[in-house]
Amino acid sequence: MARFVRIGNNVIHVPSLANVSIHTTCYGTPYLAFYFHNQTQQTVSYGWKSYSECEKDLLRVKAAMAEVEKALTGVPLTEPAEVKVELVLPAGPSGTLIAEA
Repeated sequence: MARFVRIGNNVIHVPSLANVSIHTTCYGTPYLAFYFHNQTQQTVSYGWKSYSECEKDLLRVKAAMAEVEKALTGVPLTEPAEVKVELVLPAGPSGTLIAEA
């Protein structure tokens, strides 16, 4: 399982990724947009006529995300714990329960 993916000079932490998509600028140069779970985003730009290289990196990141998701599906987010609650109510002088406001 690849936890990190290197793209150019950038290292992407795969378990933190929420989504990745491919876009083009108004000039036609492609770039990858990475969206993370902590509401941040990062972009990696490619040069002219580098759409195939950008698409290869997109597929590589998507495959790494699928591997991480497959590995983490069996891991519970929290451990179940048994909680015991003991309820103690005050009794009146005759043994009847008193409701306190």
